[in-house]
Amino acid sequence: MNYWDDYNPGYEDEFEPNYESDHQKAIDWAKEIHSKIKLLLESRKSVIYNAAFDQRILRQQCLINNLPEINFAASCAMLWYSQYCGDWNDYHQNYRWQRLPGGDHSAIGDCRATLAVIQEMANG
Repeated sequence: MNYWDDYNPGYEDEFEPNYESDHQKAIDWAKEIHSKIKLLLESRKSVIYNAAFDQRILRQQCLINNLPEINFAASCAMLWYSQYCGDWNDYHQNYRWQRLPGGDHSAIGDCRATLAVIQEMANG
């Protein structure tokens, strides 16, 4: 008997994942989201905090889900903010990347924090 059986008798089947069903739901969700993101991004220039990371993740998800790549123009707010902060890194010969002030790793939280950084730079 294992830890789970000792402390949760009778609940084993309740938590057994259904991988086939879950996988299909993820594919359906990716296809639905893909068309919405494509519509939003391909027609505009975007500003993204750490754009290279987000673009790489989006490319990977398109590849994993056998969806066409979404091509869009993006400017990296992190690189601009790093230059604005002026913390030069002699070793890498560029400005040290800055954390997103006020970012909480949620979509809306990071969008609001990125907007605040853009406004801070615009106001000098």
